[in-house]
Amino acid sequence: MTLLKSDLAVLLAAYGDDGTGFLPRFLELLATVEDPFDRAEVRGHVTASALVVDATREHTLMIRHRKLGRWLQPGGHIEPDHDTSVLDAALREAREETGIATLVPATSAIHDLDIHTIPARGDMPAHDHYDVRFVIVADRADVARSSEEIDDIAWLTIAEAASLDTDGTLRRMLERL
Repeated sequence: MTLLKSDLAVLLAAYGDDGTGFLPRFLELLATVEDPFDRAEVRGHVTASALVVDATREHTLMIRHRKLGRWLQPGGHIEPDHDTSVLDAALREAREETGIATLVPATSAIHDLDIHTIPARGDMPAHDHYDVRFVIVADRADVARSSEEIDDIAWLTIAEAASLDTDGTLRRMLERL
């Protein structure tokens, strides 16, 4: 966990302030929560996601998340016993959710930060996901498949994907491409 925490600190320092107000909150979480990757941490925990694009950056691979009922980029919880970096977690989650084995980071730098609330479910109260987002490149010819976590998966044009956005965070990521 210490390695993951220092990896994230380095990534955040390189990312800098993007004007969203999320960076100070990420830094506060790192400073005040012993294990910011622990999914049981109800104050919030760090997640990782991948904006999967084709080589032309004209299309993006979106998934329809089963629990949330929304079209999103692939991503999820960091597994400290398995993931060696936050980028590694984003790649693993993208592979698991899309079935595409060959995914290549466009860069190792953070593309976007977001903090969003996950509704209460079962015995887990509502909590925040501190999402670290990377751009990942895939070949559109690779066959994507749905996993148990998602209802559907599709390559969409950037404009189509932006039109699915209900809260502006996906559109912000797409505009930064």
